[in-house]
Amino acid sequence: MTDHLTDEQITEALFNGARESAAAHLGDCEQCREELNRLCAVLTAARRQADADAARPHGFWHQQRLAIRERIWGTQTRGFLWAAATAALVLVAMLLSLTEPAREPLASNSDQGPATVSQAADSDHALLVEVERSVRRGVPRALEAATLIAQELQRATEARKEQRNP
Repeated sequence: MTDHLTDEQITEALFNGARESAAAHLGDCEQCREELNRLCAVLTAARRQADADAARPHGFWHQQRLAIRERIWGTQTRGFLWAAATAALVLVAMLLSLTEPAREPLASNSDQGPATVSQAADSDHALLVEVERSVRRGVPRALEAATLIAQELQRATEARKEQRNP
């Protein structure tokens, strides 16, 4: 016989059993039967080797678990150390910001020496007035130009709509 089984047919016969036509061919063809037996022997040897490789002593698997655990906890420990160092740095920064710096005497507007308390109170009052004006203003001073541009764009858009829909 010159028509031999394909690789797919031999594989199916190997794993699922041969169909009638393949079984008949295997009964007649020595070459295909030898190929099937060779593949069966290879798979059996591979299965035995896999079982032998997996059959390790209990101590081996215990060492594997320890190595894996060390690898996992080792990386987590480094992350924990970075987090602790960051938290300590933030704490130090907060403590430093809470301490009041030494105050220098107020500068005077004249050359007569340090400023008086009444001059400091006047500058504080002026600052409070400016803050109140800023709070009452609808738009911060820095955004007034952007507000004007936005209004112009809105007017231009409305004008275009009116031109399209007379």
